[in-house]
Amino acid sequence: MVGYITESAGGDFKPTPEGQHVMVCSRIIDIGTQKTEFNGETKHQRKVVIFWEIPGERTDDNRPMLHSEKFTWSFHEKANLRKVLESWRGRKFKEEDFSGPPNGFHIKNVLGVPSYGQINHEQATNGKTYATQSRIMAFPGKKDDWPRVEGDLAFFDLDAPDMTIFDSLSDYWKGVIKLSPEWSDVMNAGQSGGYGNGSRRDDLNDELPPF
Repeated sequence: MVGYITESAGGDFKPTPEGQHVMVCSRIIDIGTQKTEFNGETKHQRKVVIFWEIPGERTDDNRPMLHSEKFTWSFHEKANLRKVLESWRGRKFKEEDFSGPPNGFHIKNVLGVPSYGQINHEQATNGKTYATQSRIMAFPGKKDDWPRVEGDLAFFDLDAPDMTIFDSLSDYWKGVIKLSPEWSDVMNAGQSGGYGNGSRRDDLNDELPPF
């Protein structure tokens, strides 16, 4: 699942401009278990993608630019996702954060939360330029003064799939999700009447602990 944390042992596009940006989390998308290859080693790891709106950078139709980062779903002390969230929150996770429902930390808590993010450009072997977030910092001030997401907030968990959210994703991300074994489970459940639009677990309610 992509939810409460437990401690763990493309085509043509315009990259996010380099520099420091105000970034507001707008989407958290579980893309399931994905095959990755690095230095001749093949791994199958559960992945999650976090999207941020950048209100200071606009698209041609005057919408905020979106920046995304893909993470392995792991909360080992050395895992990138844990490091990013701790830097974003401005504090380390505590033991009680890993306690699960109802008082543990749920990844959905970061939706709508702003940050300062440092974006750098890297050139891949295929000649394309990719934007990567090298640093993230907590956003100062009171919550009432935070910048707001201009689009819709979206949370998609393959273990409790909201098919309305899935249908709203780009063809690229739909294709990635369909490569996962979790998607096969979703399809099998659908054939037996096991899910429907807007399906969700009881622990994904609005009474979540604070960020």
